[in-house]
Amino acid sequence: MSREEKGQSSVGCQEPQRPPSRIGRFLSHFFYAVWASHQLGTLVQRPQGHCHPKIIKVLKDQAEKLTRSSRAFYNDNFPVFAERLRSIFGYDMVLPMNTGAEGVETALKLARKWGYEKKKIPKDEAIIVSSCGCFHGRTLAVVSMSCDNEAIRGFGPLLPGHLKVDFGDATALENLFKEKGDKIAGFLFEPIQGDAGVIIPPDGYLKAVRDLCSKYNILMIADEVQSGLGRSGRMLACDWEDVRPDVVVLGKALGGGVIPVSAVLADKDVMLCIRPGEHGRSDLHSGGNPLASAVAVASLDVIIDDQLVERSIHRATLHWQYKLNEE
Repeated sequence: MSREEKGQSSVGCQEPQRPPSRIGRFLSHFFYAVWASHQLGTLVQRPQGHCHPKIIKVLKDQAEKLTRSSRAFYNDNFPVFAERLRSIFGYDMVLPMNTGAEGVETALKLARKWGYEKKKIPKDEAIIVSSCGCFHGRTLAVVSMSCDNEAIRGFGPLLPGHLKVDFGDATALENLFKEKGDKIAGFLFEPIQGDAGVIIPPDGYLKAVRDLCSKYNILMIADEVQSGLGRSGRMLACDWEDVRPDVVVLGKALGGGVIPVSAVLADKDVMLCIRPGEHGRSDLHSGGNPLASAVAVASLDVIIDDQLVERSIHRATLHWQYKLNEE
């Protein structure tokens, strides 16, 4: 082990076992190890590839002008970013954040606020339902919803107000809604589970979730941080069943692999439940900063201009044809 690697392992927090390659640089979908030839290396955060020249150019140009300014002032980039999301996904409003976990936590706060103001759930009794196996981040509120004992062991007491249901089981979901529906503010789930092993729900499940949430007046909250932005062959995985969630969380690919960017999308009747100042000091947080907004617009442009959604379908078709030929 090199001196640098020893330092990283002794000073940095404990991490899972790493592969032997030490990354020197990335280009497209390949990484170049310090002492080895290039190898294929892609992550869910970077469907545009590593160091995409269009994204890097925007990053550099914006970094030389303005990186971050207080949200107490206007900047030119965030309105462009918000309008781009509105035009692509059709939601009235955008609440910008930085990481996927922040986006999910924001969606949970939004659902609870909506539950109290619009659904008239009694004070401090709002419930969020989530699916076992879904991964939404590592913050305490999100970990409290986990079914993974490794993720929750040693971090108690966990936060209350959460119920869990098996992923893909619409009958179990309806039974829970029947029993507790008057106090359930939202159902949070991944349309396609990522960390659980790329688990695709049964046909018709997304449509059933939409129908049940509408029937029982519960917000359908889709965490599309991993599944969204073209990686399933649609801009949103929910698009496969023509389903429109009440709240959508985006992240990872939104930052083009170079900067953390996330966003919560919802219509006015939901988003306006949080008023100025109720989501914390918005003038101090980094969400929607000029650098992140510029990079996010470039990242979306690459997804659309380079036809990554269509290419995702094409690559998947080629893969399955190859696997069938193998058999």
